[in-house]
Amino acid sequence: MANNPALSAVICTHNRHKSVSATINSVLAQDIDRQDFEIIVVDNSTDAGQARQFGGQYDGIENFRYVHEPVPGLSNARNVGAHLALAPIVAYLDDDAVAPPQWLRELSLGYQKFGDRAAIVGGPVEPVWVTPRPNWLTSDLEGFFSIVDHGGEIRELLPHEWLAGCNYSIRRDWLFAAGGFSTELGRKGALSLLSNEETLVSESVRARGGKVVYVPAASVKHYIDPSRTSADWLKRRMAWQAVSDVLSRPQESLRRAEIASYRFRRYSRLGRAIFFANLLRRRENITSIDLDRIYHAILILLCRGS
Repeated sequence: MANNPALSAVICTHNRHKSVSATINSVLAQDIDRQDFEIIVVDNSTDAGQARQFGGQYDGIENFRYVHEPVPGLSNARNVGAHLALAPIVAYLDDDAVAPPQWLRELSLGYQKFGDRAAIVGGPVEPVWVTPRPNWLTSDLEGFFSIVDHGGEIRELLPHEWLAGCNYSIRRDWLFAAGGFSTELGRKGALSLLSNEETLVSESVRARGGKVVYVPAASVKHYIDPSRTSADWLKRRMAWQAVSDVLSRPQESLRRAEIASYRFRRYSRLGRAIFFANLLRRRENITSIDLDRIYHAILILLCRGS
């Protein structure tokens, strides 16, 4: 292992050995000197033996570590990767994404350009549709698929602008100062769609005076699993977003639930029941208005109980 790599590329994976191979190969093909970065794969797969067997094919590769982490959860896996990292900067890449050869180099340039206050640097996420993109998926719904495009200028992001965790790097000292990624949030297995873990870290960094920087040349391609292109998945995703917001911002969620309750009281009980019955049966043509109502209904249930 190199004694002082500049960056640690951390790939967290869970039961995706087929797709993570392409992710790993894309990082092995980075165009910076091999001594300047390391690769850490944190395998959260349920079958430890299979994980170790898969990781064995990378034995002997310079500055490469493959570890099996038995405790489930994406946030935990990311924290494990950060603690194992030797570099001051950790760059996270999901197991269904691939990076171009200049990815790490461009992330490094972002830190250099904005100096020590640059705590987080990330870039665009371009979707790769394994199956055809749904015709009902409008641009205002793209965020639920981790699609990120903040334009062609390298700049500090505004408070309301965000980076996706599948293309997200951070200085380790800033991450540890923020308490790491919350293990109460983030994906855990195949059923949970909890999120907000990167958002909370970014908010903590900004509160301490750090900058979140966007580098358009540090893009990655993100493969969209066919299971995510259904209206049912998107409805689940929105319901879990409400749960994530309640867990991460309980006071704000209470205020939102009060507003939602007022809005829903304007409809009769029968009208609400008919709307949600039709929405749950619908398998296509989901809209942002539909998702907004699902979100607020879940907030009401969680925060008010009625």
